[in-house]
Amino acid sequence: MEVDYEDISNAAFMAFSTKATSDKAKQLVVEVLQLLQQSEQRTRKRKATDQASFELGVELVVSDLLSTLANKRSSWVYRSMFRNTFSGEPIGADTFNKITAQMQNNGLLETYEGGNVTNPFYDPSTGSPKFNPGKARRFRPSEALLSLAASYDINGDNFYDHFIVSLPKKPIRLRAAKGNFRSRMDRGPAMQFEETEQTRALTEQVQQPK
Repeated sequence: MEVDYEDISNAAFMAFSTKATSDKAKQLVVEVLQLLQQSEQRTRKRKATDQASFELGVELVVSDLLSTLANKRSSWVYRSMFRNTFSGEPIGADTFNKITAQMQNNGLLETYEGGNVTNPFYDPSTGSPKFNPGKARRFRPSEALLSLAASYDINGDNFYDHFIVSLPKKPIRLRAAKGNFRSRMDRGPAMQFEETEQTRALTEQVQQPK
């Protein structure tokens, strides 16, 4: 796969805040869901809660992937694969990994692994790392997924007629300090905090329609 590094660098974050809103978008998500489930090799059905999480995950992943239709800067989206970055998210790391793996196996998405890059200034005597942090994993819709979206008349010009970007339910979050340069942790894990008048005011300010 030929890679445009500017395209890779401008990837948008997969925030899991975009969902299908039109009938056509919902039908598209259902078709992808059915395709993934038909290709699974399972001996038993998922529990009801696991099935609900899987269905939500498919909708969120498909929505984020197709958001690239309306993004003039990049055809990719990215997501850190560190498990702690899924803390407080609507879907967990395991669900996300299963969905993206199945979509890739079914030819619905492409990935760019990212990862560490060789440090040209590596010197063990100085303690410098052999590898430097690379980019988080990138994902983009395959031609097959774009064609499927087009069959429902979904494209870059009307994407926001079919999908809606929601405000976060918990816009105020406390996170631990991010990891150091070697750890490649791009943000610290979410932490519990006591709600105060100030945090409530900030939440209302963020969620206030403009």
